[in-house]
Amino acid sequence: MKRCIDAKLVAMFAAALLGFGAPHMVAGQNAQERASLEQLRREAQPAEDYVVGKFRDHDIVFLGEGPHYVRQNIEFLQRLISKLYAAGVHNLGYEFLLSKDQAKVDELLNGRHYDESLANDLIFNFRLLHTSFREYRDVLRVAWEINHALPADAPRFRVVALDVPLGPTEWSQLREGEKGMDAKARDRWIGGDYGSRRNILWADIISRQFIEKDAKALIYAGSGHTSTRFYAEENPEGTHYEGWHRGHSRSAGNLIYSYIGDRTFRITLHGSEAGPEVAQAESLITAAFPEKRQLGVDVRSVTALGAVPSSQLGYLSPSVTRVGAETAGGCRSFTLADVTDGYVYLAPRSEFRMQRRITDILTLQRSREFTRQMQIRKGDRNLSLSDADIANIVREIDERNRRDVEGVRND
Repeated sequence: MKRCIDAKLVAMFAAALLGFGAPHMVAGQNAQERASLEQLRREAQPAEDYVVGKFRDHDIVFLGEGPHYVRQNIEFLQRLISKLYAAGVHNLGYEFLLSKDQAKVDELLNGRHYDESLANDLIFNFRLLHTSFREYRDVLRVAWEINHALPADAPRFRVVALDVPLGPTEWSQLREGEKGMDAKARDRWIGGDYGSRRNILWADIISRQFIEKDAKALIYAGSGHTSTRFYAEENPEGTHYEGWHRGHSRSAGNLIYSYIGDRTFRITLHGSEAGPEVAQAESLITAAFPEKRQLGVDVRSVTALGAVPSSQLGYLSPSVTRVGAETAGGCRSFTLADVTDGYVYLAPRSEFRMQRRITDILTLQRSREFTRQMQIRKGDRNLSLSDADIANIVREIDERNRRDVEGVRND
């Protein structure tokens, strides 16, 4: 596949030409800009109503967050659950649980009492201490509360776990001298390129649990898994990218889109499309709504927002037709309207808050399991971790997460 020119430079150049984010755009000094802002005001809806309303015409709606750990995003998902249920959408596909734990998830959500210890087990099993945050966990509490209040014969709300472990979780899955986070070990363990196989397994769950049952579902995941019509560029050198997988694999959203087409709909949360487009979209939205407002809007129908240049590299699905665009196998400059269908804005980036860590997550049993998994990941059976060592690891994780969130603030 041919390489693309630097799309970030294209986006910055186009932004300068179009005036997005410039002071005169905020002021709305000319008729065209005033009309653009008025269209955005007219088309925007309250954020929760916007997402739920997409199920009138679609079966699978992808809602992508980015970066991870932004508290406003996951609290928004929690608020959505009751509205989804009221609208007849009884399923949530959730990245932040392991599919192998599905029976335990069902047990938790259908129990007579909410078992917080079990909920902690489930969120800890997902990525150990990396995602042991209250907000990710409490999606389960909100779903349980919905079910607990229902009549006995009412359909239950389900949270369907989508993900797989980061790699081998047992010594028997490693060869002599390997580390659990070695790219080759991870690929062999999962049965192919890790990134590709991971998304294929997600798509299989979405197909079996929802599509084959004619059930509607919201899929909440990192934005990279939710792309539908747009295919991210692959690494042409075929080398392992940062030790994880080769370039960008086909996302679960790509695979589901190729299966059911426009029965899918992709919504990105503000901040998930990293690059200059985030600042440009925010400038446009805050110009239209100087008062703080949480909103959702179709980027493909709101001309100014849809025209914000995207810094992503890749190509559109062969099934997508667009005048003047290469629709398959070629790269060009893209816009938000190419890479997503909808956009949800919850807060300006300067107000993004981190999720809160579960302070009592580390029982003796979980501490021992954490050490065992670190031994496997590092290929060192003799690795010993004291409480102070684990505390330092947690601080390093939180610092890295904080930098990720601050990186979006500064784009």
